[in-house]
Amino acid sequence: MIIISTAVILIYSTFIIVIIWSWKSIKKGSNDISYLEKNTFNISVLIPVRNEAENIEVLIRSICKVAYHKSQYEVIVIDDHSNDNTGEIAKYLTKEYDQLKVIDQKKGVSGKKKAIEIGVSNSSGEIIVCTDGDCCVPQNWLAAYAETYRKSPNTVMVFGGVRYKSNKSFVIDLLNIELSILQMIGGASMKLGIPTMINGANLSYIKKAFKAVGAYSGNENIPSGDDEFLLRKLHSKFPAGVEFLKDRLTIVETLPPSSFETWIHQRRRWAAKWKHHKDVYSKLIPVFIFLFNSFSIYMIFNVLSGNERTVSIIFLGLKSVVEYLLISISTRFLGVSNKILNFIYLQLIYPFYVVFFGIASNFGKYTWKDREYNN
Repeated sequence: MIIISTAVILIYSTFIIVIIWSWKSIKKGSNDISYLEKNTFNISVLIPVRNEAENIEVLIRSICKVAYHKSQYEVIVIDDHSNDNTGEIAKYLTKEYDQLKVIDQKKGVSGKKKAIEIGVSNSSGEIIVCTDGDCCVPQNWLAAYAETYRKSPNTVMVFGGVRYKSNKSFVIDLLNIELSILQMIGGASMKLGIPTMINGANLSYIKKAFKAVGAYSGNENIPSGDDEFLLRKLHSKFPAGVEFLKDRLTIVETLPPSSFETWIHQRRRWAAKWKHHKDVYSKLIPVFIFLFNSFSIYMIFNVLSGNERTVSIIFLGLKSVVEYLLISISTRFLGVSNKILNFIYLQLIYPFYVVFFGIASNFGKYTWKDREYNN
């Protein structure tokens, strides 16, 4: 057991250290919006929505107040057959904002990927920026994206940070810690040339590149993954053309899941994507994380049962040290709480959480926006 636990913790620690090193090597974005005058890009902001009546006005107003020339960006809301008054609210706001337009999905056409494709086909900007209907964007959002493309003319995709809107609750703090880890891994792995994770609530790409890779052809029948599948397609065709926007002033805020049931379905939807990816790393990393957390559960039970307790305590202690270092860095970027008590709770529950969703994502069904999908 000593040999096995030593090998496992060494592999895991090496993985964490590489992620931290790669993250540190990503250049920070500029906090100065004086570069706005240098940018002449036309931008189209796409918002595919379904049943977002509670937040759509907040989102649209936040986008229409960003620090970017009004004549150089448009906002396109694509309503995916909402059965609330999302579309009506958005259309009413077109009277107030000239850069806003609303498109209704055609009868018989549905899904986020189709909505984005319709948005792109009706867009006039050379840069496409996407977010979700339950978000709120910061003032520097579009200007920072434009500056990144200006400085890196060969870049075809840029994605940024996302955090849950905090209400100072314990649960939201835990969800934000998890989100910070996922985004740090996504940004760091991309810096290493390995596309892994990305959040569709804060991403952008060059329209010509989107069309060059055939949009979502090949994965159009998979209900989720509009962000991750596109990331892999663009990286495959443009290996040096994808960047993470490491700028705290461009982090998008999103609403947390409204209920425990919604959270369960959301996580099953997220986890279900891995088996559809075809590249080796997208297969190996989730399997490695699953097996490592399974082993961690075994060690937790060892501590409780007294079986090889000393070895198990040392293993879990080393695991906690490297994970605390990772979380300290990731939460600092995202600007979210990292209380020691929250970290302790995560150490106890997260391995069970990962294993549960790793298994659950392969069976049964999940619902999203009042639609049911098979895993």
